[in-house]
Amino acid sequence: ALGELGSLNWESLRNADMEAEHLAKLTALHTLHLKQPDLSDAGLARLTALKGLNHLNLEFSGVTDEGCRHLTAFPQLRSLVLTDTAIGEAGLAHIGQ
Repeated sequence: ALGELGSLNWESLRNADMEAEHLAKLTALHTLHLKQPDLSDAGLARLTALKGLNHLNLEFSGVTDEGCRHLTAFPQLRSLVLTDTAIGEAGLAHIGQ
């Protein structure tokens, strides 16, 4: 069943912020690759129910420094990809907490 899905790679998702609400129901996910320009801070906030995430790829996303504060909601996170995002030093400070 999809509820037991452990890994998901989804590119070019339309309305990523809206779809994040549905993705957040896949609570068994440990790896999530979302190369989504449409994914914003609000979409990342919707994903915080995924407490078991070990690997999160937000490459090319619209997540900003402010959105990085939501990353603290992923206690198991061990790998994070932020290539080609607008995240700078302020965002890295949130990640370091």
